[in-house]
Amino acid sequence: MTVARRAITDMRQGGFPAAGGGSSFEERDQVWAVFDRNSHPTFEQAVAKCRQAGVRTACSNPCFELWLVLHLEEYDRPATSGEVQRRLHELFPAFHHKRSPGPEFYGLLTGLESAQIRARRQLGSRQAEDRPFGNPSTTVACLTAAIHKAQKDAL
Repeated sequence: MTVARRAITDMRQGGFPAAGGGSSFEERDQVWAVFDRNSHPTFEQAVAKCRQAGVRTACSNPCFELWLVLHLEEYDRPATSGEVQRRLHELFPAFHHKRSPGPEFYGLLTGLESAQIRARRQLGSRQAEDRPFGNPSTTVACLTAAIHKAQKDAL
């Protein structure tokens, strides 16, 4: 809920304070909140609150590391956060959830397009199972697509 409140506040205030005063937002900027499902008791409420306020969301179930695994392989079986994090470490040894949760991820960038395809396929499978955001699934591909579109529009 903390992430949701902060994103909504930032959006309503027009972004972060810019150098020289005023808003840091530009006309086409968007506010996104990124959530892990994990076992957060207010996950659904936080996502709903963001969407109601116009904040876009990128969610991963069970955890954000699922999105990173999808850069490297298909992963479409229910899992705990720990299982997904261990799999990411096996595939990408520079990652360790506790010791180095923010390693150099440039090596994953070449898999971005594959991750987007795999994530969409996952979401389709969850829809077919009548579990729209079931485990595993991620909508981070929506965020990366929005970033890519913004970059193209800016050129």
